[in-house]
Order: sequence, then structure tokens, then C-alpha cells
Amino acid sequence: MENIFEKDINIDEYKPESRGVQAYKRLSLLIGIFIIYTVSFEFLTYFWLIKKNIFNIYLQPRAYLFVGIGVFCICLSVLNLVLYLGITRVLENCTIEEKLDYNFCVYKKSKRKKNNNVLTAIACNYARMGNKEGCAQALSFLSKEYHPKILTDLKKWIESDEATFDISLLKLRKRGAGTTASSFMLLIIAIGVFSSCLSSSDIIYSGLSDSIISIIGIIQAGAWLYITMYIIGFLIYILGRNSIFTGAHFLRNYRVGIMLIAILILLFYCSINPIVQYTFESKPEENDSSTEYSSDIYNEDSYDYDYGNDYDYDYEESYDDSYPAEIDIMNEMIVLCNYLQKNGVIDDFKVELGYSAKGDVKGTVAEDSDYVYVLYDNGTKEDENGNECIELVLEAEPLDDSGNSLGQQEAKLMGFYLVNLSTDEVIDEHKTTW
Repeated sequence: MENIFEKDINIDEYKPESRGVQAYKRLSLLIGIFIIYTVSFEFLTYFWLIKKNIFNIYLQPRAYLFVGIGVFCICLSVLNLVLYLGITRVLENCTIEEKLDYNFCVYKKSKRKKNNNVLTAIACNYARMGNKEGCAQALSFLSKEYHPKILTDLKKWIESDEATFDISLLKLRKRGAGTTASSFMLLIIAIGVFSSCLSSSDIIYSGLSDSIISIIGIIQAGAWLYITMYIIGFLIYILGRNSIFTGAHFLRNYRVGIMLIAILILLFYCSINPIVQYTFESKPEENDSSTEYSSDIYNEDSYDYDYGNDYDYDYEESYDDSYPAEIDIMNEMIVLCNYLQKNGVIDDFKVELGYSAKGDVKGTVAEDSDYVYVLYDNGTKEDENGNECIELVLEAEPLDDSGNSLGQQEAKLMGFYLVNLSTDEVIDEHKTTW
């Protein structure tokens, strides 16, 4: 038998009628298209986010990296489905000879001198055809340190008197369900990575139910677990010199240990994820007076106002529905806190609404070893362009030796900030006096 592995063959002219060769050419085209559309998608995403100033207003600094990872996962999910529909399904309907042609094209176009994965696949194709000589030729080009279990089965068959190879040893399987599952998994990972671009406080105080918040936390932890395991597997693959068949055998033999490692990594991610920690925190009862948002605040009947007989109070006329509601003020405080955090004014924050002595809305947002930081609502104000903004004042109340605040009387004025009610853009007014 002629040794085709050592011959110089022009793939463009090699068996043009073979569906295996056509599938390989389609694969090369799809990979090229994937690279172009991934780069374009990444560019357009970053361009839009930067143009809308979303990175600075809503997202954490790590988002500059995480957005790219998330977009890549989405593109990879699409590629996974396209390859299955355009390549894998075609190959599943090909003859063994056509599958051999496909693998042979991959081998010839490979830039690696020793492509153990493809050579093993070619050897398996020859074995299914009952061609011992072709199988032996393919195996002769494998690296000496490469010893997957299937290699032992193939060598035993070559040395035996059996004319046909036991195909059950190859563990052939359909890939449709696996492909769909992996594409769906990549989309879930993208969601986890994208949600990691937000501050934990933004998610916790977004108004979502605790169950949804916990699901987001678990998705985040699962996404980074998958990425971590993928990086570890990729490094093993690179260091193992192309030994995917050996790796598959390793996974089968040590799957329990690998699962335990994965669980430990998942628990570690959950332990450092504030969203997951929030899920398992004990929360006050709905009618508990220590709750940040007491129902008494919103219950008009709980206040008995006596305006006297000389003054006829009209609630509808006095109420200004154009002024931001408390939930809107809290949202603008969260926007400002993200800004302050990025500029190093405060660290991690948590907005707890309350009222000043004058009845204005205030929010205790952060605390360090020396101060507790409080934001005060100072009403609405127009910026230099005439846009309606809410003005928030940041004060730092010093702490005593016991860690208790000395109150607003001793507070240090940190700054005045405008938050655009339409765009959430933050404007530092650069003043620290009233």
C-alpha cells in the first residue's frame, strides 16, 4: 500500500467529489467567517458601550475585560451550532472513506508535525474499513510518548488474525444533543460573565426577588468555574502535546476526582461572591422595624396630621409628582456610588435609606475605619446644558473609638454631585462648602 502520509498532495485538487473533502473546505471557510464576525461583534459592542459612556456610568472597571469574554462566548455558541449543522451532520452521513478523506485533509493542512489527534482518528477510520496496513501507517507517525487506550486496542487488532475491528471499542456517539447543550451552556456562561460587570450592590438592590438574585449569583459562580476548568484543560492539552484521546481516557478514569475538584472550586467562588452570600444572609421580617424600607414610610394612614381649623390641607395639590420618588433617589445614589467607587472615594457600598432631621432623604452608603459616608438629597437642579439633575451631597461622619458615628454635626463635607435623571451621567461640581 502506498504511504499517502509522506506524499505532497494539493488539497485543492484532492478528490474534489468527496463529501469529506468538501466538508473540510467548508470548515476552513466557516473558521475564517467566525474570526471576521467575532472581531466585528467585539468592536461594535465596545464602540457602542464607550459611545454611550456605559462603562463609566453603570459598569465596574473589570467590565472592559469581561465584556470581551462574554461576547466571545456568544460567538463561540453560534459557531458551535454552525459547525454542527454545516460539518458534523454532513460527516455523520458520509461513508467511512469520506470521513477518512476529511481527516486526511485536516492532517495535511495541519501546521503541527505530529498531529496525534488526527492521526488517531485516521487510524480509527482505517480500522473501521478493515485496513490493517493503513491503520499501522497512521499509528507509526504518532509521538512516542502518546499512549491513549484506543492505541492499545488498535495495535492488538493489527497483530491479531481478526479481519474486522470491534467498533464498540471506539464508543461512537451522536453529537446533536451534546452540541445543543454546549451552545446553551456557553450562553449561560455569557450571562454570568456579563452580570459580573455590574457591582454586586447594583444587583442586590435592584429590586429583584431574592430567588432571582441567588440564581444570578449561582450562574456567576458556575460561569467562572467553567472558565477556570476550561483554562486548566487547555493548559493540560497544550502541555500534553495534542493528546485529546489520552485526555478523554484520563477524564473517564478520574471523573470522580475531577468532579470533587470542580465542586471545591465552585464552593470557593460562592464563598467570595457577595451575591451568593447575600442569598444566605438572615433577613429581617417584612414587618420588622429594623427593615431598611419600613411599611410605615409608605402608609399614609399611620400618620395623623392635625393642621388646625384655619388651614385646609389639600394633599393632591401639595404633592409634586414631578419630584423623583424614593426608589428613584436610591437608584441615583447607586449610580453615584459606582462613580465614587471607581474614583477611589469609597470602597464597597450598600445604600440604606433614611431621613435627615429636616425630613430629606439620605442614604448611608459606605464605612471605613475612620468615617461613615452619607449621601443627602439636595433637590433637583439643572446642569449647565439645562438637563434636569438631582443634586446629592456626600458627607463623611467621623467614628469614635467604639466605631459609632459622631453625627452630622461633626461631619466633613466631601462634595456636591449632579446625577442626570435621564442619562445617569454624574457631574462633580467641585465644591466642598455650602
